Amino acid sequence: MGKRRKNSPTRNEESFLDELFSLYPNGKDDLLSMIKTMILDGIMESTSLIIKDVALLHAKLESMAERVASIETAISTLSEKHKKMEGTMADRMASLESTISAIKEKQNKTEEDLVRDVPMSDPTEPGRTTSQVGQDQTSLKKRDEEKLCPSMWGKKPCPHNCIRVHLPLCSKAVCYGNTDARKECSMWHGHIRAAARVERKREREEEQKRQFKAWLKQGNSSTGKRGAPRKIQAPKQAKKVPGTLEKWENLQLRSEIALLRSKQQQKLTKMTTPSLTYANIAAPVPQPPVLQPPVPVDQNVA
Repeated sequence: MGKRRKNSPTRNEESFLDELFSLYPNGKDDLLSMIKTMILDGIMESTSLIIKDVALLHAKLESMAERVASIETAISTLSEKHKKMEGTMADRMASLESTISAIKEKQNKTEEDLVRDVPMSDPTEPGRTTSQVGQDQTSLKKRDEEKLCPSMWGKKPCPHNCIRVHLPLCSKAVCYGNTDARKECSMWHGHIRAAARVERKREREEEQKRQFKAWLKQGNSSTGKRGAPRKIQAPKQAKKVPGTLEKWENLQLRSEIALLRSKQQQKLTKMTTPSLTYANIAAPVPQPPVLQPPVPVDQNVA
């Protein structure tokens, strides 16, 4: 066991204290008071520094708390938006799934209708003839006609509240409410076919005019001049109409007459051209009159 150190000062400490007390004439009390004041000043400075550091830490902690609160609010708003987006996406997915299921049901129904309508083909049996195909087409046409409303009420709501197809109202009184008279209705086939014939005729005439204009722009390759050549040949046509042939003949006659007139005019100009004589050459060339500038009039003299 080691010996405990005594609280009594050693010789060196006593000599140091004696020297220190000898420096101050007032004695031991003054020195102790000075030491105490120094210690207290140091403690006060350190405590003031500690208080400043604590205040800075407190301010930093408050700013950090505010940032954490803002982050928490942002996270909450994002979570709410995410929940809303999940709800909307779920609704959209449900609507898409419902539409896809409805489309699939319609497709299956149409496939079933097609399979029901089309008869099963036996490879051992011979193929269908053209008459059989025509009969099938007529039956399909009759089936389409059966889907029409017999009242011919037009596209307005039907008075019978039926779900059939409603065509525009016919102008003929005999067709209204009579399904048998629809075959003779001009609005069904006669008027439409006549309009189609008129349209085809107009398109054919426009095509002929366009070909004729392009042919006129080409000109005569032998002379290199623009315009129609002497021998006019009409462009190839699928079907020639007498009216168009007369037009081509009239154009040919007009071009020939114009050519003859131009040749006759050229001959006449050659015959009537006057010849120059020596007298005309020796005659002085007439000079144009010299214009004099106007003389200014002095208003003061007048």
